[in-house]
Amino acid sequence: MLTPVLLRLVAIHAPVMISELSGHIAEATGWRLTERGLYRTVKRLQDSGLLSSEELDAPRTGAKRKVLVLTALGFGLLSGIDANLIDLPGQNAPTA
Repeated sequence: MLTPVLLRLVAIHAPVMISELSGHIAEATGWRLTERGLYRTVKRLQDSGLLSSEELDAPRTGAKRKVLVLTALGFGLLSGIDANLIDLPGQNAPTA
């Protein structure tokens, strides 16, 4: 379940540092991830070709920062997910 959420957040906030993703995930879902779990998931998505990293100069210091972006394959996967989402009957119906 984390993969589509993480890919969507990278698409929204790209380029995004891994350290920023934890906050975005918590804000969007309420989930609290360990740093280790997040880095493992990001590594798996990079190895799968869904994410790539780039180095950007940090403001003020010019230090190199590694940021994540979606690859064409990652955008394709998100498009496929979006195309296959369905609305459940009675989603907006009041409960008794």
